[in-house]
Amino acid sequence: MTVQDVKPLIFPELYDPDIEDTPILESIDWKGADLFIVGTFPVYQIMPKSNDTDYGDFNMTITVRDDNPSINYATYKFRVTVYPLPPVDFVFELENNRSNATASFPSEFLNET
Repeated sequence: MTVQDVKPLIFPELYDPDIEDTPILESIDWKGADLFIVGTFPVYQIMPKSNDTDYGDFNMTITVRDDNPSINYATYKFRVTVYPLPPVDFVFELENNRSNATASFPSEFLNET
C-alpha cells in the first residue's frame, strides 16, 4: 500500500479448539504503525497519511491466550509494507510577474490508460 491509501485490517474471530476455553486478545504490538491504524479489535483501518513518517515495513505481532487454568498463548506475526508517495518535481517559472507551477511525475508512477 502507499501513503494516503486506506485499507481494512480485519482479524478473524478468535478460536480455541478446546470448546471450554474462551480465547482472549492478549496484546497487539503495532511496531510504530499505531500512528496510522485506527479502530478496535477485530476491525481496524490502516490510514498512513504522512510521507515523512508513515512508510516502511511494519512487523507486527498479535498475541492471544485462553482462560484455561494452565494458560496457553499463541503469537502471530505479520507485516504491513507502506510505500511513500512518488516524488513530485515542482518547476516554477516567473512570467509577467506571475508564478506558474507545474508538476511532473517520473513515468513509472503514471498509469497510462
